[in-house]
Amino acid sequence: MPAKRSPKKSQTPPPGNSNPPQSNSPEEPNDVFPVVGVGASAGGIEAFTQLLSHLPLDTGMAFVLVQHLAPHQESMLSVILSRTTRMPVTEVQDGMKVEPNHVYVIPPNTKMTIADGMLRLAPREQVRGQFYECGCVFSIAGADSGRQGDRGSVIRR
Repeated sequence: MPAKRSPKKSQTPPPGNSNPPQSNSPEEPNDVFPVVGVGASAGGIEAFTQLLSHLPLDTGMAFVLVQHLAPHQESMLSVILSRTTRMPVTEVQDGMKVEPNHVYVIPPNTKMTIADGMLRLAPREQVRGQFYECGCVFSIAGADSGRQGDRGSVIRR
């Protein structure tokens, strides 16, 4: 799911050209980039570490990782995962701006959504007596893209 980058300084187009110059350089990135949502059960840490260890530093994507966590126990997931990638790994705080080439980890006992390029946290909800953290990955995938057809997929073993 693409997210918007913060606006950059406007550039004056060259004479006779009504379109401003486009650039994909790190100094002037595109306004939209993919956000990849990945969900796992409590035993999914190995899958997360395998994924992150094989990714280059500059993917141009943001990664939002959602794992079933004990509701009242501090999570060490972001610390553990930061050892497997050179990308910054951060436990999400409400209102955190999504940036490319970053990894975001859901905190315990929360539900996470995305709107206007910001990760939002709320108390998690029970559905028929169960908590479903990974379900929010699919509300994240495609929710903030502004484009139809963006979706997430599930692969189970």
